[in-house]
Amino acid sequence: MTVPIPVKIFLKKIKLKSVEYIFSIATRGGIKCFAFKKINQILKRNRKCLDSTFILTMINNDPKFKVYEIPTSENISKVESKIQTRLDSISKIIINKERYKEKDSDYIDFPFIKPVNFLLE
Repeated sequence: MTVPIPVKIFLKKIKLKSVEYIFSIATRGGIKCFAFKKINQILKRNRKCLDSTFILTMINNDPKFKVYEIPTSENISKVESKIQTRLDSISKIIINKERYKEKDSDYIDFPFIKPVNFLLE
């Protein structure tokens, strides 16, 4: 969804003059990720931008949605295994300072999310 307020405060205060590589990893419960756009807006003030972006889809823990189901131990294990595999490949990209922009295509589309994100910003 959106960038947590403490992260925004941190990004506005951090000194990035000598930084050569910036990456961001966003976690979500399945909803479209708008975080990188906001992070880049903040970084632009320091003439910087994200070199790499990664999205980790976690288990949705929000019971307000009709699609919510309590995850089974098996589901949790599958997600943990998938994330660990992703983290292994992500770490290699970061260590090598490769440019990588993850496409946000595997998400649940809720039409009301974008206006809600705007209010949260």
